[in-house]
Amino acid sequence: MICKILFYPLIFITIAAGCTPLPEADYYSAEGIVSIEAETHQTYNNWVESHYYTSIGMSSVEDTTGTGGTLDYRFYITEPGRYAIWILSKKKSEEPQENFLEYALFNNEDAEIGRNRFQLPESNAPVWLNRSHTDGEEITVDFTRGFYEIRFESFGEAGYRLDKVHISLDNEVKPEGMGLPETTDPYIDPVELKRNRPVSIPPAWTFGVLYGGYTNQDETVERVSKLYNSGYPIDAYWIDSWFWDYQNKGRGPAGYIDFTGDTVSYPDMEKMWDLMADRNIKSGIWLWNTILKDGNEEVYSDFKDLGYFKDTYLNTDRWHNQNGDSMTGDIDFENPEAEAYFKQKIEPFFEDGLDFLKLDRVSDIPFTKAAFEATREFSGIPDSRGFVLSHLHSTHDPRFLLYPAKWTGDAKIDWTQPDYPDFKQFAMGGFKENIEMVANPRLTTYEIPFLSHDMGGYNFYGSEGVSDELYIRWTQFASFNSVMQVFTSADNPTSNMPFEFSETAQENFKKYTRLRSRLFPYIYTHAHLTRQTGRKMIQGDGIHTTQYMFGDAFLAAPVHEPGADEWMVYLPEGNWFDYWTKNRFEGGQSWLIDASLTTLPLFVKAGSIIPYREFSQSVESGTNDFLTVEIYPYDGGVFRMTEDDGRTENYKTGEWARTMFRYNELSDHRIFTIGAVQGSFAEMNPERSYELHFMSAVRPDQVTLNETELAESDSAGDRRWYYDRNSEKLIIMLREIDRAEKIDIKIYD
Repeated sequence: MICKILFYPLIFITIAAGCTPLPEADYYSAEGIVSIEAETHQTYNNWVESHYYTSIGMSSVEDTTGTGGTLDYRFYITEPGRYAIWILSKKKSEEPQENFLEYALFNNEDAEIGRNRFQLPESNAPVWLNRSHTDGEEITVDFTRGFYEIRFESFGEAGYRLDKVHISLDNEVKPEGMGLPETTDPYIDPVELKRNRPVSIPPAWTFGVLYGGYTNQDETVERVSKLYNSGYPIDAYWIDSWFWDYQNKGRGPAGYIDFTGDTVSYPDMEKMWDLMADRNIKSGIWLWNTILKDGNEEVYSDFKDLGYFKDTYLNTDRWHNQNGDSMTGDIDFENPEAEAYFKQKIEPFFEDGLDFLKLDRVSDIPFTKAAFEATREFSGIPDSRGFVLSHLHSTHDPRFLLYPAKWTGDAKIDWTQPDYPDFKQFAMGGFKENIEMVANPRLTTYEIPFLSHDMGGYNFYGSEGVSDELYIRWTQFASFNSVMQVFTSADNPTSNMPFEFSETAQENFKKYTRLRSRLFPYIYTHAHLTRQTGRKMIQGDGIHTTQYMFGDAFLAAPVHEPGADEWMVYLPEGNWFDYWTKNRFEGGQSWLIDASLTTLPLFVKAGSIIPYREFSQSVESGTNDFLTVEIYPYDGGVFRMTEDDGRTENYKTGEWARTMFRYNELSDHRIFTIGAVQGSFAEMNPERSYELHFMSAVRPDQVTLNETELAESDSAGDRRWYYDRNSEKLIIMLREIDRAEKIDIKIYD
């Protein structure tokens, strides 16, 4: 036998009795998995390491010698069997003549024992692949115990890319996101190692509805007020890049970044941000890691003279640099003194009421960390949580999980853009692709726990798909995403604000965003579960790439084709309920579902328990003191609702509370339990009221609470029940319940 190490948080347990030492190798199969980072431990010719999109990998370059080029990786199989081979790769950067990447497999005697070609994707985004270019079948290999080498060939052509290799016994563990840690140690389970990476939870308000725009002070106040006064949920609003140079419509370079902002267009930032704070709306601004010299000579020279630039160069990119010839300095955030000086320069904005930062251009860890820590340190709240919304880049570095909210990039305002990312236009997919970035495990973006996108799309890029219909469908998807933010380019006449669309679109926006706001207890619990289990609140199966589980209860299948009023949805095994009609469906098959314009195909798994709070326009203005809890029949279920103060990092030291809800169907009755609260946090209300909704129910003969019969009444009494025949719903009212009390509800039909 070989040695085994069991991995638990902060504990390694080694089982060593009877262990057989293994020969030295670069990689091993560990728990049936070989995981290889393409840029490490390789020998190569005509391949170079490169950063791309979310990751670092190897890209082939043109061969001028005629010798071709290979990437070679040697590994040791400890457990014989049939293994599936996956690669994280993309097509060539130019139109390929042959859209495949070829590999050859060698044994320990350097004899070739197999060869195949991976079919590459049509998009420019890296994706996990294991289908043969030749026959479309899964690529599998039978391995015995021993050494092997896999070689990837470029045939001397430029543009092929390889990020990772994943080899899985019986294809039991399929790769997701950025894949698993490298298996350089055969005794450590890579799945457990990844699962136990620390994840930070963003502040509670980030799970509401966020907005951004290119607005001056008057426009910001007008827009925020219109959203608020019209009854739309609003938790945050940020001013994008024009904040630094609104008078010049963001063309720069003057103002980028002078640590002053456009004080003509924003004459009283404190007043603007105070108005938002009075309405529980958080304020943010856009920021990058660079200072342009022209128009900002004083601050540029200041940083340069202090040695706080990583490098300086002539910037010919015209992004916020209208003449394309400004000297530019990139701040050295790996220098502690430069980081501290940056924080000192940005602090006055927080003193005026700023809450968070949106980061652009880069999102490398030193920059993101410095910005994040600034939002924490200058919040005025002890042990505050920080918040930055950053780009996709640096997802390959697991430290990003400490700053885990990102957005997908400049989405095209169109139903689809399959060749994304298009770096000539900076188009990062259309509506369909943004669903897949969140929901498809085979894409690297799936790694991001709290991945947002510009709801409604960022830029037109020649789109002909702009319509109320597209906005309506995009609203439905965004409302069932982990983080929802509404944003678009400055030249979009609607600014993607709901009140600029039709009455139907406005009502659709209110319907779904208000539902999202009421679902906060459910969403926030799954944010905690992401930290506790490493499992995202959005889960896809890798087959039906535009539908997904939203937490454990909901299955969402956003409609992403114009004109559709029906939609095919695959339901996994079990019983499911249409959320809107409450009709029951059997799983393990696909169903053609009604998908009229304002209907998101949405299903609830049997046995699910879903808590709702009362609607409030912002997360921080609402409470969990009164909950409506829906209970779905035909199976038992458990939901452990997690709460904390929503603002501090005290949850990391155990200051949070959990309430267990459990439902079971027995032979002669049904039982629903509300457990006594476990744990506590600052300002936790010791009492709570409930309205329990038992869905698809019949009128009961008797209902008891802790063995005492409850009265039937539709109007009076703190503890009572009534039956709604029209909706086939049993409703039980429980007012001012001591949270330390365990409640058992028994229902006899």
